[in-house]
Amino acid sequence: MKRRFIAFAGLMLALGCVSCSRAGQIVKVLTDVQKVQAQVAKDTGINNITVNLRNGAYLQIGIVNSSWNDKPTEEKKAKALEIAKSAYDAYAAKAELRGVSVAFVVQRDYLGLFHYSNARDSYNFDVSGAAAAPAPI
Repeated sequence: MKRRFIAFAGLMLALGCVSCSRAGQIVKVLTDVQKVQAQVAKDTGINNITVNLRNGAYLQIGIVNSSWNDKPTEEKKAKALEIAKSAYDAYAAKAELRGVSVAFVVQRDYLGLFHYSNARDSYNFDVSGAAAAPAPI
């Protein structure tokens, strides 16, 4: 009986360590993404920014309700590249990245019940292979 308890306790301890390791990885990724958000906000002067990491390899940056929504396409594309480079530089695990996308997003709430979101313009940049920084796809 005592051996079963010791084996069970050992199994639970091993599973706990695996869970702690996974939780530590999640916390690191969240911290890294927060750093990207803070850096992009600092560089752009815009506070309403979303940052997502997809499949551990694609950073998605959303610039929400900014004055850039009304700029001409070429200006937005240049700004998106600048933002992508800033995000790439701020991300700690940049060697794992394959791409960075920047979208200029319009979000609205109506009566607190209806939510509207439209990523009007999205620009994708490749960072895989020999590229040392985001480059247009």
